[in-house]
Amino acid sequence: MKFITSMLCTIVIVGMAESDTFSWGKRQNNDQKLHVLKLKKGPLDQPENITLVFNYAVNPVRNEQLTCVEIKFDGKYGAVVKPGNSDFKRSFKVSVSPLSPVREFEGEATIYGFDSAWF
Repeated sequence: MKFITSMLCTIVIVGMAESDTFSWGKRQNNDQKLHVLKLKKGPLDQPENITLVFNYAVNPVRNEQLTCVEIKFDGKYGAVVKPGNSDFKRSFKVSVSPLSPVREFEGEATIYGFDSAWF
């Protein structure tokens, strides 16, 4: 049942700030910034319902292990954030959508963790 509950979790962030941040996981001592993913859609002619999907799986050759992902997005629209999987140390999928149709939406995911190539 815990697995089903985590799969159905949806977080609504209502803000009027310049940017909002959603963090998943927890930074640990000596973890490193592994990657930064940037997504953008727009500008569009007409406002649309836009969804950005951040989807990442670790590199098994480098023996990566995730500790935290911080997702930043334009906060003036508010957003719905939907985490999509439960094996966070190996991969993650998170979708972010503004609360109303927009002409442009962008976000950035900063991925932290451990990489055996650093040891």
